[in-house]
Amino acid sequence: MSCHPALTETAVKNALHYDKEELCHHCDKCEKLTRLHAASSLLRKKMKEDLVSRYSFLAWEWFIYNEEARKEFKVLLPGSLMSSSTLTVLMGYGTVSEWFKDATSRSCEIFEEQLKRGSFVVIGHGDCCTNMLFRYDAKENPVEVLFLDFQLCRQASLAVDLNYFLFSNFDRKDRKEKMGQYLSLYHSSFAKVLASASLTMPYTIEEITKEFKRKNIYQIICGSILIPLLVSETQELIDFDSASGGRAKNYVEELRQNAIRMRVRSIVLR
Repeated sequence: MSCHPALTETAVKNALHYDKEELCHHCDKCEKLTRLHAASSLLRKKMKEDLVSRYSFLAWEWFIYNEEARKEFKVLLPGSLMSSSTLTVLMGYGTVSEWFKDATSRSCEIFEEQLKRGSFVVIGHGDCCTNMLFRYDAKENPVEVLFLDFQLCRQASLAVDLNYFLFSNFDRKDRKEKMGQYLSLYHSSFAKVLASASLTMPYTIEEITKEFKRKNIYQIICGSILIPLLVSETQELIDFDSASGGRAKNYVEELRQNAIRMRVRSIVLR
């Protein structure tokens, strides 16, 4: 087994629990994700063949890699949206609850529509939520961020990763106040990488912002799957693998019951 040199240093910490220099952390994470996307753009220009033709896994999605996964997906996604409908109505968000309820019957189609590649194609991480480590200097300033766990890596619109990343790592207040700043940082960092190879940035900040908004529903649906997991107590966590083997319906119901219990106990859901 090999290990990135930085991972062997003592100054590496999980990015999930930081309490200072938040903006610096966020900018570091955003720039790191941008470099991944921009580097893939350089690779696509360098190669004379389509990346998917050489690396077929880049076209795979976790919910369609075999027939069993497809069946589980058709249970997991609608069930997760119904759970979110129940949870949001308990929290007093009736309009949001109705949206989840109305979207349930066509949730799979909506999700797959959001994953259509279009003209903003990059190689994305696919699960850039908490799969990060920071390396700090002696003064506790973050100097490097490392992405881990690329098992969901695939070719998709850059806005898919951006939505997942910004909505799962940043709180509502931060997104509301600084979203424009983060998208601008993404654009400028992307352009900087391309400029190092004497290439012009193919997207304007306005185009990236529009694409980001077009893919917002992707993260809303992902959130309906993730939130019951993220708010569960450690002893109540349910392994995602337990949704396989025809048990997806039971898995969704257990998560729903957990989320309802956590509605009372969790400060996040109050």
